Amino acid sequence: MNPGNLRYTEEWIHWVGTEQFSSPFQLFDNERSHWSRFLQPAPFNPPRSPGDGLAWIERASAWDPIRRERFLKSDPTALVEGRCRVVIPSTSRKAIEVDLARRIRRMFAWLFPNRNDSDSPVATKAPPGWKPVVRAGVRSDVGPVREHNEDSYYVPGHAPVSRYNSLGSNANVDPTADMTPIKGPENLFVVADGMGGQLAGEMASQLAVETIPSVVKSGLTEDLSPKETRELIRRAMSRANEEILERASKGPETTNMGTTCVVALIHGDRAYVAGIGDSRVYRLRQGKLEQLTKDHSLAQALVDAGTLKPEEVATHKFNHVLYLYLGSREARDGPDTVKELELMPGDRFLLASDGLTGVVPDEDLARVMAQNQDPEVSARELVDMALRNQSRDNITCAVIHID
Repeated sequence: MNPGNLRYTEEWIHWVGTEQFSSPFQLFDNERSHWSRFLQPAPFNPPRSPGDGLAWIERASAWDPIRRERFLKSDPTALVEGRCRVVIPSTSRKAIEVDLARRIRRMFAWLFPNRNDSDSPVATKAPPGWKPVVRAGVRSDVGPVREHNEDSYYVPGHAPVSRYNSLGSNANVDPTADMTPIKGPENLFVVADGMGGQLAGEMASQLAVETIPSVVKSGLTEDLSPKETRELIRRAMSRANEEILERASKGPETTNMGTTCVVALIHGDRAYVAGIGDSRVYRLRQGKLEQLTKDHSLAQALVDAGTLKPEEVATHKFNHVLYLYLGSREARDGPDTVKELELMPGDRFLLASDGLTGVVPDEDLARVMAQNQDPEVSARELVDMALRNQSRDNITCAVIHID
C-alpha cells in the first residue's frame, strides 16, 4: 500500500466497539469508557477533557510524520499512536482513494475550528539562533466606581500601582508613596487583583507582586531546566500565599484579604504561565487568541461539571465567587498547573484583571493587540475600551510583545 494514500468511506465509519455513528471520521480511546469530548454522541458524558485523547492530532499538525510507513496498518486501516486511533475501513464499494495528509488536515480543521490548518502560514519553530526580545506595556485604572485601586502589577521598569495607596485616573496620587519599580527578573510579569476591603485588597495584591519577583529572582539561573523553572514559579506563588495568610492573621481589618494572581515568565525561548483566581493570561499568535489560564470561579466549576453552559457564565451569580485565590489554604501548594510554551517571533501575551476581561470581548482583545506595534499603546487602548464598556471594577492589563 502506498503510505501516502488510504482507502476511505465517506458513507459511514463506525467506532471500534458496539456503537455505530455516521461521521466523516471517528476517533476512539483504547479505554472504552473514555470518549473524546469533541466527537461524543449525545448519550455519552466524557469523564475528562479531550486534550489527552487527541494529543496525537496536535502533534501531527505538520502531517509529514503521518506519511511514514510505521504508522500504517492493514485493513481496516488505522493510524495508531498512544491512546487514540483513526479507523478508516476500506470495505465499502463507495470507497475512494484519498490523500492521507489532506484528509487528516480536514479532520483536524473539523475538530479544532479555531486553529490554523496546514494550508495557513503557521510557523512550527523559531529560526535557528533566534533569541527573543521582550517589550512590555502596562496600564492600571481605578475605574469609574471604586474609590481605591486594589489591583497591583509587576512589570520590569514600571512603577507599581501603589504601596497601599490607591492610584488611578480617578484617584489622587500620594506624593509620599514609594513609586520605585520593584527589583526583580527582567522578563517576569505579574498582575494581581486584590479583595477583602480597600486596605486588605491593596495589601494582598501588593504582597503578591513583591513576593513572587523576589522568590523568582533568587532562584532563576540561565541554565535552569524547564521543570525547575515551573517549580520555581509554583514555589514563588506558594510563598506569596503564605505571606498573605500571615498578614491576614495580624488584625481584623485584614482577616478576609486575598488576591487573584497571574504570572508570565519569559526564560530562554519559552514562556511559563500560571494563574490562581479569575485574572487571565492570553496569547495572540497568528491572529488567534487563546486563553492560557483557567478561571477558579464557582461558575466555571459548574461549566466543568457540565451543569452550566459557557455562554451563561457571564451573568451567573457565582461568576465572581472564587474557590481558589492567594490567601486561601487551598492555594498552599501554588497553582495546579504551570504551562510551558515555546515562543515564536510575533507572539503577544496579555495579563489582565477581570475589570478588563469581564467587559471586553475576546475579538476586541485580539484586534487591539494585533493592530498596535507598541505594547504601551495596546495596554492604554484596552483599558480605555473597558472604561467605555462601563467596567465597574479596577482595570489592569500588561501587554507583552515577543520580537
